[in-house]
Amino acid sequence: MFNIQTEKFSGPLDLLLRLIEERNLEITDISLSNVTNEYLEYIKQAESNSNELADFLVIASTLILIKSKAILPTLELSQEETEEILDLKERLIIYKIFKEKSQYILELSKQKNYLFSHQPFSNVETIFSPPKNLTLEMFEKAFVEVLDLYQQEKIILPTKKVKILVNLKERINNLLSIFKTKDKCSFKEISGNTEDKINIVVTFLAILHLAKDGFITLNQDNNFGEIGIVSNEIN
Repeated sequence: MFNIQTEKFSGPLDLLLRLIEERNLEITDISLSNVTNEYLEYIKQAESNSNELADFLVIASTLILIKSKAILPTLELSQEETEEILDLKERLIIYKIFKEKSQYILELSKQKNYLFSHQPFSNVETIFSPPKNLTLEMFEKAFVEVLDLYQQEKIILPTKKVKILVNLKERINNLLSIFKTKDKCSFKEISGNTEDKINIVVTFLAILHLAKDGFITLNQDNNFGEIGIVSNEIN
């Protein structure tokens, strides 16, 4: 049985990287596809609140897309879906580099040597050696000029659109309210006409949760057909 303690991982990328490294794989579409089931199993067993799991679900949706492409080679992906896969691999590679370097810096910090020098000057004593004609007034003037230059510089910070993640608990409560007044419906009806994969994934998880607790009954006439939902008595 696949069993992982939550506290071992600092986030979804940390978990994903660990799963790949345990199999001695390179970061490729094939390796991401191979660890998808283990990643999803971790989400199922993790004891965290829905807000913390939201980050893991974002990665999970991309992994499911990669695995679907591996199983169905003829599956055509949109440009946005292709970019999401490339973005995940790039983020994972960058995270791996940062993780390795942070471990290296940690080992250096244990040596209690906080002054590092370029190799040719490693044995040269560090001293302050200003020009002979430098005065305090000249030093002050140079400092003020640099400070003024920095304050005048217009710094433009990068901007990025932030998606509002759907809260699983809120979605469950929302569906309970719908099923109190609606006997039958389909998954397409309650998920809405949206291409937001995060919203669809969270809605699907909420449906499975309600079905497991006996609030609703699910039916599907054929493979890949519409999922029908029948509301049981909800008080």
